[in-house]
Amino acid sequence: MKLYEKTGFCRQNYTICEIRKDEVVMLKDFLYEAIFILKGITPTPRSILDQPELRVYIDDFGSREGDHCLAGLWSYQ
Repeated sequence: MKLYEKTGFCRQNYTICEIRKDEVVMLKDFLYEAIFILKGITPTPRSILDQPELRVYIDDFGSREGDHCLAGLWSYQ
C-alpha cells in the first residue's frame, strides 16, 4: 500500500507493508523503541526485553494465530 502526502515543497512517499520473515529479527528493536522514556531519565537497558512479560511479543513471532506486523518506510521526493 502506498500513501502520499504533500508537505511544503517535498512529497513524502510512504510504503506500508507486512514484515517479511527475514525482518522478524527487527521486532526486538521495534519493541525497545516503543518503550516510553521520560526526558531526563536514564534509558531502560535493552536487557528489559529479556523479561517474560515482554518476550511474549517477540518469541516465536509468526507461529501463532493473530501474529501480524506492518512496517512503514518513507522517502522524500
